[in-house]
Amino acid sequence: MRPWPVAPRPFPEEPLGGWLGRVAARYRMSIEQLALQGGLDAVILASDVGWLLMPPQRMDVLVRLAALARLDVRQLEPLQTPSEWVFDRSGLLYCPRCLFLNPIDVSVPRWLRQWLDPWAACCKEHKAALHYVGRPALQRCHNFDDVLRVIGRLEDEQRWRERAARHKANGPQWLREP
Repeated sequence: MRPWPVAPRPFPEEPLGGWLGRVAARYRMSIEQLALQGGLDAVILASDVGWLLMPPQRMDVLVRLAALARLDVRQLEPLQTPSEWVFDRSGLLYCPRCLFLNPIDVSVPRWLRQWLDPWAACCKEHKAALHYVGRPALQRCHNFDDVLRVIGRLEDEQRWRERAARHKANGPQWLREP
C-alpha cells in the first residue's frame, strides 16, 4: 500500500481515535473506509461509543498506520488510550472551548485524550465542568468533522436553552421599568 498523500500530524495530547478521525475527515471518508483503504480492515477496533474511545491497538497496526502517515511509530504510541479507560459508557465528556480552539493550531480542532479518562470531570485548562455527548450521537459519527457538527449543534441548543431560561426569569424587556 502507498502512504496517504497528506496526513495531519497527531497532536501529543490527542487520542489515536481522534487523530484517525481527523485523517478520515481530511479524505471525506469514514474511519471504516480509511481502515479498509489502508489495508487495516477489521483491525481498527472501536468501543461502544465509537472510534474516539479506541482500545489500544496492536503494534503491527501502529506500524502500518505510521507507514501510511509517514510518521515514526513512536509518535503514535503515546496516543493509545489506556485499556482500563475502555469500557461501556453512555457517552463521552469534552470541553467545548478546548475542542474548538486548539492553542497549538487554531485552525485545527482536536479531541483531547484526557477527556477519555473515566474520572475526568472538569477541564484542566479552564477549570470548568466538561460537557456531555451521548453514545447514539457518537455512534452516528463517521469521522471527526461529523463529531464537530454534532457537538456544534449540542452547544447551540445549550446556548438557546440558557437564553430562554434567562428570558423567562427576567421577563420580557418591554415590561420592565426603566
